Amino acid sequence: MLRILVLLIPGIVYGCATIVDTTDPTLGKWNYELFNLPYGEPKGVLIIEAKADSHKITMRSPANTFNLTEVEIIGNRLVRGYFRSGGYNIKVSGTFEEDYFDGQIDAEGNIFRMTADRD
Repeated sequence: MLRILVLLIPGIVYGCATIVDTTDPTLGKWNYELFNLPYGEPKGVLIIEAKADSHKITMRSPANTFNLTEVEIIGNRLVRGYFRSGGYNIKVSGTFEEDYFDGQIDAEGNIFRMTADRD
C-alpha cells in the first residue's frame, strides 16, 4: 500500500503542476482605430465575449454597431469575423499580443489597417 502511495503522489503533484492556463487572451473590451479610410480614421470599441464554444464580437463606433458573423479565433489570432457596411462585406482579422491588437479590415479587396489597445 505504501509503495502505491509513493508512486501515486508524484504523479498527482506533477499532473497538477502541468495544468495549462486556458484564459482566453482575446476576451474583453478593446479601443480600436481604423487607418486611411476614405472618410477618415474612425475609432470605437471592440467587445469580445466567450459564447459557448465560440466568440461573440461587437464592433461599436459613435455612428454604428456591428455584430460580427462567422467569427473564428485560434489562440491569439482573429482569423476572421465579418460584417456588412456601405454595401461591402467586410472581413476583420489580426493578432492579439498581450494588451495590443494589430490587424486589418478587408472591404472586398480594399484593405485598411486596424489597431486596438485593451481597455
